[in-house]
Amino acid sequence: MSNEALNITRYFLSVKVQDLGKTVVSINNTNENLLVISEDLRQSILVLNTTTAALSFEVEKLENVVQFIEDHATENQENFDLLIASLGQMIGENRKILKEIRRQTLKQDMSKAVKDGLDELLIYFQFKSGGRLDSEANGLYTNCLKKIENDVLREICSNATGFEEYLFAEVGESGSTANRISFKNLWKVSNSYADLVQTHYFSERAGGVTSSEWEDANYKCSDLDPVARGTI
Repeated sequence: MSNEALNITRYFLSVKVQDLGKTVVSINNTNENLLVISEDLRQSILVLNTTTAALSFEVEKLENVVQFIEDHATENQENFDLLIASLGQMIGENRKILKEIRRQTLKQDMSKAVKDGLDELLIYFQFKSGGRLDSEANGLYTNCLKKIENDVLREICSNATGFEEYLFAEVGESGSTANRISFKNLWKVSNSYADLVQTHYFSERAGGVTSSEWEDANYKCSDLDPVARGTI
């Protein structure tokens, strides 16, 4: 073989050796990567096994819970029904309590407003009578009636017509002789009439306005059904 051919062969062999070296390096790198991947896979398998064991334990607990529920289904339903019935009873009782609280609050508010109105009315009568309440109202009767209506009757959702009928029956007078009614009697009858109306409103046992009728009227005497309000 000539020197030239030998040199060519050496060159090609040198190139092959270099390629083989690169291949070996690549194989080593790939091997290292595979080792890392293998270790990651091993760790993942360990985590998966741990998770699987934990899930199996939770599944077992759930199966026990389901079995317990199935075993006690009838008893649980009965207890649930009893609970619902008890809650319904409590709600009903609380509604009754709340309605009674609203009724009593209305009663107190109305009583205070009437008292304030009667106090104002007494001051007015004392002023108009010059401090002589036993004197007759005379020409002031109409003004006194309007004052009674504004200060007292309005608070109890009543009117002058019903009040006058009661007034005349109490003092033995009529429309034509109303001027002879004294300031004192106007004051006394205003008190007794206001008491009578409030008794009708808040004494259910005496045939007065019922709790249901107050609820229907949203606890406003002006919204009471005329039949429920009655004629005082």
